[in-house]
Formats: sequence, structure tokens, C-alpha cells
Amino acid sequence: MAVPYPKKFPPELLQAAIAAHRFGYGARPGELDGIAADPQGWLITQIDQPETPPPVLAVLPDSTSIVPDLLDAIQAGPEALHAFRRRLAGMNRREALAHTGTTLASPSPFRERLIRFWSNHFAVSDRDPVSFALSHAFEREVIRPRITGTFIQMLTAVVRHPAVLIQTDNRLSTGPISIAGLKGAPNLIDTLARVILQNYTLGPEGAVKTRDIVELAKMLTGWSVAGSDEDAPGTFRFRPLWHEQKKKFFFRRYYPEAGVLEAEAALDTVGRREDTARHLAISMARYFVTDSPPDELISDMLNGFTGKGNSLLGMAEGMVRSPAAWHPQQAKVKTPTDFVFSTARLFGWGSAAAPLALAGLSVMGQAPKRFPVLTGWPSDGRAWLSPQHLLERLQWGAAAAREAAPVFHGADMADLGLATLGPLLSPVTHRRLSVTSDPADALALLLASPEFQRR
Repeated sequence: MAVPYPKKFPPELLQAAIAAHRFGYGARPGELDGIAADPQGWLITQIDQPETPPPVLAVLPDSTSIVPDLLDAIQAGPEALHAFRRRLAGMNRREALAHTGTTLASPSPFRERLIRFWSNHFAVSDRDPVSFALSHAFEREVIRPRITGTFIQMLTAVVRHPAVLIQTDNRLSTGPISIAGLKGAPNLIDTLARVILQNYTLGPEGAVKTRDIVELAKMLTGWSVAGSDEDAPGTFRFRPLWHEQKKKFFFRRYYPEAGVLEAEAALDTVGRREDTARHLAISMARYFVTDSPPDELISDMLNGFTGKGNSLLGMAEGMVRSPAAWHPQQAKVKTPTDFVFSTARLFGWGSAAAPLALAGLSVMGQAPKRFPVLTGWPSDGRAWLSPQHLLERLQWGAAAAREAAPVFHGADMADLGLATLGPLLSPVTHRRLSVTSDPADALALLLASPEFQRR
């Protein structure tokens, strides 16, 4: 017989439910009681120490083993590139399964969500016709080790990575007033400069001038990737003969001619700007808390960021410690990724369930690394509320419930709802679960409830 719906919940249990569902990927049954001892501490502990790379990820091929063949295929033409993509299809699926399984098994769901936030922010996409082969390696090599370092460290590592230099064609950018440009046809490509300013740092609402984009593009000339016939193939290569000569004027100051150091200095400058920090804080708050973050929350995140030397750890801690992040209203609709992983935690799925989870992500339109090229998945919850999206959620949830039902044979589903959602479970849903006799139907009802669909 189900436990009656409590007349009153301990306040710390509500905080535990918010910690698990808003900042993590939900709670496993019974996990809320442990989190309730220190909800903020439960989150901070997940990110305040460097991560040891999961063994399943450590054995996957790094980008240097992929890039030389990728560049050769690009050089050979569209047919060769298409054949290369077909050859890598199996590897890409193994990558997706490994990354999905890592998240399913992780004891640190907040860390995993931060990794996905920053991967989405820098958006090396599997949809891109040339950088598709590097999307997972990029996350392993750049994002996962740096989510608690400084933003400058993250930004510089991103821009130097072969995936980004290939995706934006910056590897081919040659200055008009460079030794190579003066001898042949110059090829100044501003895609990376535009992405750095409009996506990575200042954001689309930032005061970005065309001149700043062009000047940064000049600083980035010569930032390239070593090919298969060069030393250290597949790694970052600065080509001084391609680099634009003379001083540059970027954000109202001159930068003397200094080769590779010019762009590094420019990244440091733009990465330290107040409007960059604000753009990052708003993006993170929208991802975790609400589509319209209050000024108090953004201020707390900025104080955490600057108080720890422009640290991404400081920004995440500032968010977690802000009272404005802990309002009881479930303001965000779960993305398909959130929904699948919170379902997995409810059902006790581990890494062996990666194929099931991956199938769900694909069906609901958010397969790993399939985000729009350069821009990432939208943060606005309305993007996932179309009739088609809602139908796909309900269908996948019902199928997952049927799969999991035998495990919960004899269990009281109303008690299960309280064990995983705590005070977030409404009396209405609790009552419906109490009178639903079929386990599969009850689990499907729980997954479809507003409390489970939001965070």
C-alpha cells in the first residue's frame, strides 16, 4: 500500500530534489535522503577536484590519429571524404556509446552536465562534413579536462584544436600581406574570428564590429594543422609564412607584429572582458536554471567567476550558491538528453544501457554531437515543445517504461515517485500513480508527468 502523500516535507528534501533534478540528471530511488544532508556540497564536491579520465574514454583514438587521414580525404575530394565518413561510422557509434555509457555510470551528474554545456557552447558538430570525425575527441581532449579551469585556458585550447581549425577552414587562412600571400593568392578566412567573437565570447548581442572580426582573422592567419607529410601530423601548426604582417588594431588598441603570440594576446583580451563573462553566465544560467535568469543570479555567478581569477569552477560555484538558483518552480523543460538520462537514473540503468539511451536520444532529435554546426542546441525550452517533439517523448517514455516494468514488479509506484522526485511530485500525480495497477502504465505516467518533464 502506498505511503500517503506527506502533509509537509522537510525543507532540505526540497533542496535535495532541486539539486538532483535542476543541476544533475535526476535522482536514483532513495538518493534524495543522502543529498539532503548538504545539497550544495553534493554538487560542489563533484567538480572541485580534477577528474580522472574514465578508462572507457581513455582508450578511444585521439585526434592526432584521425586528422592526417581526414586531411588527405578532404584534399582528395568529396567522394574520398564521403568514403572516409563511411569508414568511420563504426568508430563514431563506439564513441557515442562510450560517452553515453560514461554519463549513465557517473557518480557526478553535475560534472557531466557541465561537460555537455561547454561542448554545446563550442559546438564541434558531427553534422559538419569535415570535422565530424573529431567531435567526440574534441570533447575528451579539450572540454572534459578543463571545465573547472580558467576560461582563457579553455578558449585557447579550443581555438588551437584541429577540430575547430578544420571546421572553420582557418587551417587554410593566409594573410594578404604575408610572405605566402604576396607571392600568390591570399586567402583570408574570417569564420573562426567571427565564431570566437559572436559565439564563444561576446555573444550575438555583443558589440562586435566588422573591423574587429577582420583584425582578429588577420591575427589568426597561419594557425593551421600539420598534415600527414609533416612533423607531428594532426597537431596544431603555426605557419609563419602565411601570417599577416604588420601591427593590428583590435578592440581599440594596437597589437605589434608578434606571430603566433598576436592571436593568443587577442584571446586573452576578449576572454577577460566583462561582456564576455556576462554572456557566459547568462548562457550557463539558461542551460541550468531558467530561460530568463534574474539579475541576482547572474551577479552571483559573475562574482564567483572573477573572485577565482576568471575560473569556470568559480562561475559554476557562484550559480550553485546563489539563492536565486534554488526557487522551487520547475522553470525549465527537460531537453531530450535531460529526459533520457533522468529516466535512466530512475530505472537504475548503468553503462550497459547505453544502446537504449542512445536510441532514445536519436529518436527525440538530440543524438550526441548532432547539434547545429557552430551554434549548438538552443537553450530555450520552447525549442523542445513542438507537437512532434512531445509525441516522440511520450512514445519513447512508454517504450522505456515497458522495458523497465519487470524490474519494478510488486513495487508501489506512488512510493517510487516520492523516492525519486520528493516534494516535486504533486499530490495529483501521486494519486494517479496510486490507482494505476499496471507497472508499465504507472511508469509511463510518471515519466509523462509535468514534474518529471521539467526541472
